Amino acid sequence: MTKFLTTLVALVAITMTTVNAAPINVVPPATIGTTSIIDFNALPSGNIAGTLGQPGATFGERFAGQTVATGSGFDVVSGSPTATLTVVANTTLADNIAILTNSGSQLIYGDLGGAVGEGALAFVFAFDQSQLGFDVVGGDSGSVFASFYRRNGSLIQTLILGPVTTNTFAFQRDLGITDIAGVLLTNDDLSGVAYDNLRFNNFGVTNPIPEPATLAVFGGIVLAGALGYRRRKAAATA
Repeated sequence: MTKFLTTLVALVAITMTTVNAAPINVVPPATIGTTSIIDFNALPSGNIAGTLGQPGATFGERFAGQTVATGSGFDVVSGSPTATLTVVANTTLADNIAILTNSGSQLIYGDLGGAVGEGALAFVFAFDQSQLGFDVVGGDSGSVFASFYRRNGSLIQTLILGPVTTNTFAFQRDLGITDIAGVLLTNDDLSGVAYDNLRFNNFGVTNPIPEPATLAVFGGIVLAGALGYRRRKAAATA
């Protein structure tokens, strides 16, 4: 029985560690099975006042609870988002998000005092995701910093993409966990970058990730059950 209990404790510990540490993987774009796309082509060029709602996602400069600084020549976003994850706009129009036309396509970008593509861009999904993709357009071998958040505002992971030029990126949650509620994009590219063709699934999740507290309760239930089994076995052999 001691071996049985040890195995159960190890199983609970592995489960908690795996769920909390599962990363986001950069994968070939053809491997993700998304059903929706936002291409911005129906939108006019120019700066956007406030946030931008599109079917399945809402766009802004950053998430509520975060602050932005611009002293480096690029937007630098700090702080943790508050729950429930919500995008907010910069009240200065020239520092908010914007749309531009490039080679016949409409692109979205973060603006910074008229410096195209050097500002921050955030988006939150209507439903949590396990996989998504988007195009990065432009770039001059700088880096894009992509931070992925849960609905409660907790950070899943920040990935550094680069050196970037025009490219398509796709992301997949390890173990297929469906808990990506939103993404914050910043960059340090001297030419600035824009984004296009956000790919995702616009339907509800059926397997939300358990919170650590839930897993702890589960572990307690497992151990309590094992102890009960041990007591019953001892009584039967007495």
